[in-house]
Amino acid sequence: EMLAARAPPTSGEPTEEDALKHLRLSEVGLLFATVSLHDAELGRTWQAEIKEARVQPTAAGVRGRIFARLVAGDAIANLSLLGQYAAVSDTLAADVSLANFSPRALVGLTPELAPLAQVDLTLTTTTQVTLTRGALTQITTDTTATGGAVTLTTEMAARLGLPEAAAQRLAIRSLTLKGGADVPTSMVALERFALELADGQEIIAPAPISH
Repeated sequence: EMLAARAPPTSGEPTEEDALKHLRLSEVGLLFATVSLHDAELGRTWQAEIKEARVQPTAAGVRGRIFARLVAGDAIANLSLLGQYAAVSDTLAADVSLANFSPRALVGLTPELAPLAQVDLTLTTTTQVTLTRGALTQITTDTTATGGAVTLTTEMAARLGLPEAAAQRLAIRSLTLKGGADVPTSMVALERFALELADGQEIIAPAPISH
């Protein structure tokens, strides 16, 4: 049962108020539902087709899980989210997995994300994040991509302080990125980075490297 209630012994029939006072929530669940969020300012509608969403109280806090399909325009991604909150340490740990995710779907949310329009890749990624007292403390990610392209425009090159000759488009056969960061110590660990270009592709590295 998702809801369990216990009422104390009474001399007469228990009232609705009596039942609510002794309600014990064991789990809240949502199955096969659709949730839509419309951003009037951006003129964009996000839709989540939820297969399963559950939240359960625990002795230490709360845990939950969500399995859904996210839809924004023509972009579709499968989402899996597992999370656990510990009240004593005020810590939230979550595992977020996205399959068939296109970074282009995030373009338009904020001006800072506009460069993602140049990332024509479909990603499968699993990210673990830890927040303590509302601040991000740790993050790890394991991301792969197969097929697509990444473009560095002349405008982006200029913003990065690179010469115009660095601008290029790379057709990519596969990409693997695995690593993490400890935010309080500013430590970043890169466990694996592998990039396989499509046939005939070259990476242009202008002077002073000139390769």
